[in-house]
Amino acid sequence: MKEKAFELIKRFLFPKFSNRITWFVLIIGSGLFGTSIIENIIASFIEKEYKISLIDSSDNLYGLLCILLGLAYNAIILFIEKKPNINKSISIYENLEKITIHDIEKFNLYEQIINENSLEIILDDVAGAHYIKSEDISKIVKFNIEGSKKSNEFITKSLSVKFDILKKTFNELEKFISENFFSNHNPQYRVSYLFPEGNIERCRYGFEPEDEKKYKKLSSDLNDLVFRIEEKYKIYRQAIKEELKI
Repeated sequence: MKEKAFELIKRFLFPKFSNRITWFVLIIGSGLFGTSIIENIIASFIEKEYKISLIDSSDNLYGLLCILLGLAYNAIILFIEKKPNINKSISIYENLEKITIHDIEKFNLYEQIINENSLEIILDDVAGAHYIKSEDISKIVKFNIEGSKKSNEFITKSLSVKFDILKKTFNELEKFISENFFSNHNPQYRVSYLFPEGNIERCRYGFEPEDEKKYKKLSSDLNDLVFRIEEKYKIYRQAIKEELKI
C-alpha cells in the first residue's frame, strides 16, 4: 500500500517529460491570463497618474492561447499513448468475432448432419426398438468423418473439448452398430436389427437360450451407451448456447 502511495506522489512531483511540458505551458498561460485584482488596480492607478502601462492588454489573450495549447498538447499525447491499447482491443475483438463465425459454421455443419431432433429419434429407435435405418447409419458415419477433420474443429477451447467427448461416444455407437446390428436383407425397408438371433421375434434360424443371454447383454450395453450419448450431447449443446448464443 505504501509503495503505491509513494508511486503516486512520485508521478505527481516528477511527471513524464510530456507532462512537464504541459504543466509549464499551463502555468505560463495561467500567469498571463489570471492577473490578480490588486495587480489590475495598481496597474490602472499607475497608468492613470503617470501614463505608464505595466500590463499589456494582449496578455490575457496570450494566456488563454497558452492554456488551450497546453490542453491540446496533453490530449494529443494521451491519445498517442493509448492508441496501441485501442488498436490492440480492436484486434482482439476482431479475432473473437472471427472465432465465433468459424465455430457457428462448424456447429451448423454438424446440425445439418444430425440435429437434436433427429438424434433423439435415432436413439429412440436404437435403444427402444433395437433397430436402425440405413439412412441413420449413414448420418452417424458422416458425422464421425466430418468430426475427425482438422478443418472442422472448434476453435473455442470449451467447445472443442466437449465436442471431442461427444464425438467419442458417436464413434462407439458406430462401432457397436457395425458389430452387433444386422440387416434383414429386405431392400424395401433397409433396416438393421440388434443381434436378431437372440430375439425370438426376429430369429430366422432357430432360437437358442445362449443367444438370448447375449442379446440381453448387448441390449444392456447399448442402453448404457445411448445414455452416455444423451448426457454428452446435452453438455455439448449447453456449451454451444453459452459460447455462441444459439
